[in-house]
Amino acid sequence: MHEDPPLRVSTTEFARGLVTRELTSEVSRLAEKESGWHVSAINPRAEQFDDFAIDGMSRRMQEQAPVLSTLLGALLDSDRPRIQRQRQFSEEQVRSAVNSNAAKEDVTWDEEDEYWWDADLDAERLRKRCRRAAERRDAVLQIRQVVITSVLMFSTNQKCNALAAAMGMFFHSTSTPELVVEVFSHAGLSISITTIHKMVSSLSKSASDELRKLAKAKTLGFAYDNFDMDFKSWSATIENSGDTLKHATSALAFPLEHDVTPEDLKCAASLWSTSPLNPCIPPEQCRPVRTWLDLQPHPSEEPAGRKN
Repeated sequence: MHEDPPLRVSTTEFARGLVTRELTSEVSRLAEKESGWHVSAINPRAEQFDDFAIDGMSRRMQEQAPVLSTLLGALLDSDRPRIQRQRQFSEEQVRSAVNSNAAKEDVTWDEEDEYWWDADLDAERLRKRCRRAAERRDAVLQIRQVVITSVLMFSTNQKCNALAAAMGMFFHSTSTPELVVEVFSHAGLSISITTIHKMVSSLSKSASDELRKLAKAKTLGFAYDNFDMDFKSWSATIENSGDTLKHATSALAFPLEHDVTPEDLKCAASLWSTSPLNPCIPPEQCRPVRTWLDLQPHPSEEPAGRKN
């Protein structure tokens, strides 16, 4: 077939058409709602962002689209001879360091030479450096493969936006300029600004409803903190000539774990009956005042054989 030009052309066209149909079929299946890559702009779930991980996305894409994953992996790593040369160069560096360490025993060194030799020519350190470089390169290729696959899915179905939604929420959390978000949105790497605002509003409402539900259960803790913000301006004008320092209070609400019930929290009367601040009880009824020093283990409680 390879020697016959007409047969080679027809065979190549057949193989190209077969691979194209298989790849488009895999992308179409990935873009379907049943594949699990859709994030609703109206009713997003916080778990979809909490569980976001490139490793997990890569594994799922390889399972759902094996042919596409194989092709992208080969295309992203197409220059294999260059990678092989880099690996051989790293191995030669390690072998050179091992040989130098072997020859080191026959040479008399002063303290400074000894220090710089260990810092620069240590074979084990070179092995770790090469291993980390290979791991970092594999991670970068994995990210690029996930990005390319996500762009194909997003281009096929605008609702297939798992990566784009995560990127959009990241841009919102970092106060990225809208112009930058628009550029990423046109490239298929982010959802639009309007969709971001819808998701933020929906997630905020869901969080508020969840807090109300926990508050009704009376097993919710609150922590408050005061903080100051100074909104400085580049140039003073009449409109912004006032005080730029603003004072605010933040609140953190968190559920009480370990099977805490409302009955467990009904301890105010018991605490007040032994509180040192209670003026209506005799001194002998007050519980001792505790400090952070009481958290330290007592010498008699330390494990046997443990000495400072």
